[in-house]
Amino acid sequence: MKSEVQLIANVGASEYVTVGPGSMNTPGGGTTFNYADIPFATINDFTVGTIITGQSGGLVTQSTVTAVNTITGDVTVDAWLDYSNISPLPITIQVTVQTFVSTSDSVILDLYPNESISQNWQFQDLNTFGALGSFTRQFRIPATQTNIHVIGALDDANFNNTQYSNYSYFHIKLSAEIRVDTLPIASGYLRVMKVYKQLDKFTDFEVAFYAETPDLVKAIGEKKLADLTDLPNLNHVVNLANTATNAVSTELMYGLVDRGQRWSELGEVNTRPLLNATLPVYASDLTPALRWAYIMQQIFNDAGFVLNASTLMSYLNAYWMVWCNSKQPVTTDLQQTFFFSAYINADQTSAGALQADVELYDNGGDYNAGTYTYTAPTRGTYQFETWVNYEAPGLLNCSQTLYIELRINGSAIGLTIADHTSGSTQGGDVFTFGGTSTAIPLDTGDTVQLFITASVSPETDTASIQSPSILLLHQGDTGALNDGCGWRLVNIAPLFGYTVNMPLNAPDMKQIDFVRDVIAMHNCFIIPNRQIPNEVSVVPALDYIGSGNTLDWTSKLDISKDITLYGTQDLQRKKSTFTYASCDDAFNKLFIDNGRVYGNYIINGYRVSASDVPSDFLTGESTVQLVTRPTPCANVPRITCITQCAHVVALQ
Repeated sequence: MKSEVQLIANVGASEYVTVGPGSMNTPGGGTTFNYADIPFATINDFTVGTIITGQSGGLVTQSTVTAVNTITGDVTVDAWLDYSNISPLPITIQVTVQTFVSTSDSVILDLYPNESISQNWQFQDLNTFGALGSFTRQFRIPATQTNIHVIGALDDANFNNTQYSNYSYFHIKLSAEIRVDTLPIASGYLRVMKVYKQLDKFTDFEVAFYAETPDLVKAIGEKKLADLTDLPNLNHVVNLANTATNAVSTELMYGLVDRGQRWSELGEVNTRPLLNATLPVYASDLTPALRWAYIMQQIFNDAGFVLNASTLMSYLNAYWMVWCNSKQPVTTDLQQTFFFSAYINADQTSAGALQADVELYDNGGDYNAGTYTYTAPTRGTYQFETWVNYEAPGLLNCSQTLYIELRINGSAIGLTIADHTSGSTQGGDVFTFGGTSTAIPLDTGDTVQLFITASVSPETDTASIQSPSILLLHQGDTGALNDGCGWRLVNIAPLFGYTVNMPLNAPDMKQIDFVRDVIAMHNCFIIPNRQIPNEVSVVPALDYIGSGNTLDWTSKLDISKDITLYGTQDLQRKKSTFTYASCDDAFNKLFIDNGRVYGNYIINGYRVSASDVPSDFLTGESTVQLVTRPTPCANVPRITCITQCAHVVALQ
């Protein structure tokens, strides 16, 4: 039995539906009323744009609905009906309610008998994801009453379609789809190409059907990974419980990534140990990572596509992307909340605590301008910046050295930010210096002061270094950097308890580049669904080629003509390189300095198996390079494997 082809036009009309007229009490003013005030109407009769018209004679006889609350039944209009000019005021008036509604219908167009469909489907281009070909089909259909009713009498300017919108489909797309035996084959639109007449009567229409192929690249656009709409749902507090494996989500895990901590058990300078109970690993020292399968799925979801890729996703479930784009994770608790800046408002003539008694800003109220002290609001690492302008008016032919240092809880612990030696000096010489401290660990409630200390060499002046004749710190006028003397907090990294902001920590990468990398890594085909335009299958080549039915086409082979066999060497290259993008972090640089990118794979002389002899005719090179950068794995010195350690903790 021959399959039945159906050409279906999706048509519709828009019109005002009128309710009334009916009586209602004279309106009392205002722009909001309850639909129950119009007894003959229901809440469904009101939408934005509904027109309410009262009888003639009033100051305002027509208003338009601007909002409808279907829960309370309140209706808001731009201007309420006004009959205050009529005396005596009418008790009731006649009102009509007009609502603009759209109706749609699917109409099966009449075709000539024995219509058939032949379709050729192609893969999408692996580089651009654009369709290599789209389906089109032309039909010559009879001018039956149904077809004329849908398409219209295109030669008659006075034609009035009472059911469907009176468009000229010479110029307007007509939404349509093709079905075979009720099975959807393609959706798209119709364009009327020609109208045929015989004996001054319509006989046929010639219409062209165009299948619409969704554009994945266009749908994704220029969005970056940070734009994934589901990311804020993964925001979480960083603490011991939430850094456990999959504690927040099965798509999120924490790992030990070196972000400048330089983990080591050898005790080198500027390194951090893992197995030290007095200096434990905190929650903020760990780094979040997201599962590749989650990222891929969210990209397709946001683009409005249905992704079928079970085999591919099983691979991507094992991949994790480090979700951090800076040394410290970005939090939803703005660091600026804790920042302060203070400066001295008068010349300071003594060493000791910098008498910064004027606050330029103190966002968290943590700086005390009376005692020149900053109190740490939370456990974390802090960085302070200072600037000093000074002179030594009483010194002649000798030098003075000034030191800027931080004192924690009143104790000098050697945290020198900067030092400066003036050299041979004369009165009136002004010197400027300053700097930024290293990251200093502070506990909640720890106090910090900035001290100025000084020494003179040679000791030609017997006066105390506290004397006004020897030391003069200049006042500031604006508190700006390098104006007078002052200090400020420039960075804080809480050790735990903060909320990590997942969108702000996203790697700086376009979503489409991530998808391209996945496709290139796994040599995938992108196969559109024949019935559902926005559904695609992404299948690795080996899985796709090995699928389907085994068919014997021997009887279909035309052996009466030449059958030409070609070798595959023209499709191969002498050298093939598969590589990531290079990266300049410390571990990647070790590989780059030795002439390679971590994770790259080079094939010299392609062979199907190790026993094959490489072709003598291979030439050229090919390179497949990803945008993704690799994350090398490395052992912490003196530790071969960490499974569980009592000293590696994430404190609450």
